[in-house]
Amino acid sequence: MDPFTPGYGEFQGIPKRTLPDDTIQYSIYILAGTQSTTNLCARLETVKNAAEQLLQEWGKDYIWQRECFALGVSESEGLPYLSGRTEFGDSIEDEWFIVAILRELSQRFNELWIRVVDTDGEFLLIEAANALPTWVKPEIMDHRVWINSGQLLLVAERNAATAITLKEALDMIRLPDKSMIQRVQLVEEEAFYRVSKYPVAARDHVHFAIARIPRKVALVLAERPQYISAAVEQFYLRDPIGLKACKIMKVFNPKDSVRVSIRFTKVLYAQLRSQEFDPPAGSSFEISPTVEGVRQSKEFIEADVGMKVACGFEMLVDSESVKSSKEEVIAEEIRCILGSKEPPTDKVISTWPSRADPDDWLEIDYTDFEESLQGKSRKEKKSASSKQPSGYGHKAAEENLKKMVERFEKFLNDDSAGMEGVDMDEEMMEEDDTDDEDEEDDEEEDKGVSFDEAEFEKMMREMMGLPPDQELGNVTSKQTDCEEEEIRKMMNQVEAELKEAGVIERLEQPRIKELNKGKDSDEEMTDEDEDREVNIDFNLAKNLLESFKSQGGMTGPGGNLLASMGITLPRDEGEQHKGKGKEQERLK
Repeated sequence: MDPFTPGYGEFQGIPKRTLPDDTIQYSIYILAGTQSTTNLCARLETVKNAAEQLLQEWGKDYIWQRECFALGVSESEGLPYLSGRTEFGDSIEDEWFIVAILRELSQRFNELWIRVVDTDGEFLLIEAANALPTWVKPEIMDHRVWINSGQLLLVAERNAATAITLKEALDMIRLPDKSMIQRVQLVEEEAFYRVSKYPVAARDHVHFAIARIPRKVALVLAERPQYISAAVEQFYLRDPIGLKACKIMKVFNPKDSVRVSIRFTKVLYAQLRSQEFDPPAGSSFEISPTVEGVRQSKEFIEADVGMKVACGFEMLVDSESVKSSKEEVIAEEIRCILGSKEPPTDKVISTWPSRADPDDWLEIDYTDFEESLQGKSRKEKKSASSKQPSGYGHKAAEENLKKMVERFEKFLNDDSAGMEGVDMDEEMMEEDDTDDEDEEDDEEEDKGVSFDEAEFEKMMREMMGLPPDQELGNVTSKQTDCEEEEIRKMMNQVEAELKEAGVIERLEQPRIKELNKGKDSDEEMTDEDEDREVNIDFNLAKNLLESFKSQGGMTGPGGNLLASMGITLPRDEGEQHKGKGKEQERLK
C-alpha cells in the first residue's frame, strides 16, 4: 500500500474485547501440506494427547487458580483445529505456564501454528513493548502474532496498515514465499523471557504451610489437593449469604481439628494472609486473643489460616451460596468424598509429610526493592565477580529502567525546583548534544541565510527616514516627541471619523467637584477650590454603585472589587427603610 494514499496510517479503532477478564484463549492449527479432514483430525488428536502428557510432566500436582489448561477440537470455515480457554484469575503465573506449554509443544511438532490472546489482546507484544518495530500498532495486530517451532513470528505484508482476518493470516502462512513472516529476535527474547523459566518456575510457584483444620477438610485435601484453590476463592470473594454457613459450620465442624501441612500456591497463601477475618460468633473456632505480638506467633498463624480454609470449604458445599457450574461440580464431588470415606485418624495423619516453607517473601524488603529497581541482586552485592542475571529480559530495558529511576529520584531530591517547572539537567543536555552533532552538517547549508547585523541596521535607517551615516543611537528625544504627536493626531482623526459614522457615541462625562477633607471641612470653600475640578468617568462610577446596590447587602462582584481597592461603602438601606425611619421619628 502506498504510504501517500488517503487513509494510510489512520487510526483503525481500539480492538474490542471478546474475552472475559483474566482469561487466556489459545488455538492450534496444522498448516503443513494438504491433508484430508480425517487425517487432520487424527493428527490433532495426537497433538492433544502430547499436550496432556507434557502437562503431566511439567505440571504434576500443579494447582490452578481457577481453571486448568485443556484442549478440545473445534472447527472454523471447514478447518479443524485445537482450542481452549482458561480463566486464571489473580494468578498471572497460570497464563505464562500455558504459554510455556504451548511453546514447547510447537518445538515438538514443527507443523503447528499457535495463537494466544488474553483479555488485553496480543499480550506477548505488550510484554515486548520496548522492542517492537515501528510499524506495529495495536489496532492492526489481530491474527498477526504466531508461535511456530518455538519462535515468535509476525505476519506482516508490505506496508501493513490495516487489520487482517484469521483466514487472511492463515492464507499468508500457507504461501510458499515466507517473506511475509517476520522474526524479530529482540521481540522474541522480551516476549518469552518469563516463559524461559519453566518448568522450574512451576515448582517455585508452590508454598507449603502448616495449618490447624477440621478433620473432614484434611480428608478432602488428601483426596483432592487441587480443591484448595476453590476454597480459597470462596473465602476471598465471600459475600454475606455465604458467611451465614460459617456461623454454624454444619459440615466441617472445627471442634475436631488436626494439624496438617497444606500445599498452596503463593498467590493463594497471600490471599489468605492478606485479609483480617475474625471467626463468626458460634462457629466454635478457638483462636488466641488478638493482643499485640500474638498475631505474628506461629500458633496464631496456623489457627488463622486453618480457620479461613475451613470457612472456604463450608461456603463451597453450602447449598444456599450462589455458585457457578464449576463450583457446583466441585461441591458435589466433595459431598461424595465425605459420604464414602472415613476421616483420617491421628495415626494416619502422623505418616503424612509435614513441610512448612518460610513466608518471608510476604514481607517487602525496601533495600532489596531499590536494588531490584537498579537492576542489582543480593548476590551481586556480596560478590563483585558474580554474574547473576539482572532480572530483565534485555539489557536495553534494564538501562532504561535504571535511568528512569535515577532521574525520578534526582527530581524528587531537587530542592531548587519550584513553580517554574523542570530544569534540564546536564545528563539530559549531553544526550541532546548527540542530536545537535547530527545537525552540524545542516548548519553549513544555512550560512546563506544567516543574520547580517550591518544590513539589518541599514534597513532600519531607511524605514525611519534617517540618513545613511546616522546611527540608531543618535535619535533625539525631539524626534520621538514628533512621532508621538503624529500618533495622537492619527488616533484623534480615526476617532472623529468613527463618531461621524455613528459607530461610537460620545458619552458625556460630567465633572464632579472635589470636596476638601479634613478638620476645616465645615468652612466655606474659596472660589479657587470651587473651580478645581477632577475628571471622573461618571458612567464607571454609576455602574459600580448600581452593582453594589443590587447586591442587597450581600457579597458580590461590585463589593469585592471596591474592597480590593480599600473602599468600604455603607449598606444601602433603600427607600422602604428610609420611610420606616421617618415613621419612627414621628412616633417619638
